[in-house]
Amino acid sequence: MSLNLFVDSLKKKNYVLTEMIQTSLFVELQYHHEQSEYIHVTRKFVEKLDGTPNKVDIKIVGDKNDIYDVFENKVTLKQLLTLNQIVIKGSYRHFLKIDSLIRLC
Repeated sequence: MSLNLFVDSLKKKNYVLTEMIQTSLFVELQYHHEQSEYIHVTRKFVEKLDGTPNKVDIKIVGDKNDIYDVFENKVTLKQLLTLNQIVIKGSYRHFLKIDSLIRLC
């Protein structure tokens, strides 16, 4: 599943955003040897950003295929983190929110 499909899926489940997100959250997905992708999540909407935001709350660094496997629920972010296949830069609280959002979609 691509990032666009994940964002579309999350848009359809807007009630998840209302319950889980209290403030704005900027997420960077940095793939090895590829350009990063960015998501902006708030209580009312989620969008994939075309440009780089001024700030990033959490950065997930890893292989693009591994991260896309997370969107397809083949593996969790926690599993990839345990296997040292991804690196998380940001608060653990934001990590848990993103992990939960992905699982609920």
